Amino acid sequence: MAVWRMRPPNVQQTPDTCWAAAVSSWSRLTGGIPNWMRISDVIAAFRLWHPDPVLADGTLATPRGWIQFAKEHDLRIEEVLIRQLVEHRGRWIFRAPTPSSGVTPVFAKDLSIHHFADKLRSSHVIVVLPPVDHTSAAHTVVVYGADNKRVYYMDPNARWEKDKLRERAKYEEFGQGGGASRYLLIWKP
Repeated sequence: MAVWRMRPPNVQQTPDTCWAAAVSSWSRLTGGIPNWMRISDVIAAFRLWHPDPVLADGTLATPRGWIQFAKEHDLRIEEVLIRQLVEHRGRWIFRAPTPSSGVTPVFAKDLSIHHFADKLRSSHVIVVLPPVDHTSAAHTVVVYGADNKRVYYMDPNARWEKDKLRERAKYEEFGQGGGASRYLLIWKP
């Protein structure tokens, strides 16, 4: 099985604005959403909300800023939480991260096409990848395709050459520095 949408425009981020670049790209292909042509347009629109979700360093408060975005534009937002094998009291158990407040949690053993297929039938999917550690920021991409083995996405931090396939990754490798334990998905139903 595979689900595809048109490749989103490649919008290159400036430092700490991957989220705004992803929203700009996504907005150009999504009906009923303002068509933000520039990163600065996205940042200006988000700064109008109260409380302002854009932090002093230009990053977006996550998940609060995404929750505000979803409410403002009647979008859906869910957090896929991947169960990780951890040691607990001398035993190995599977445990999922604690869900974020205000976001619908979906618990899963692995990320798969089932997390993208229905969403991609209605719109491209903005995906927020968690930071590698507590010293780095989250990273945002736009998913435009998925099959049984891979997810295909526009990465605002990657250079792209005309007529070449954009970023793609196996599900278990999709994330900053490899697979992640949580993914925030935003789409228009």
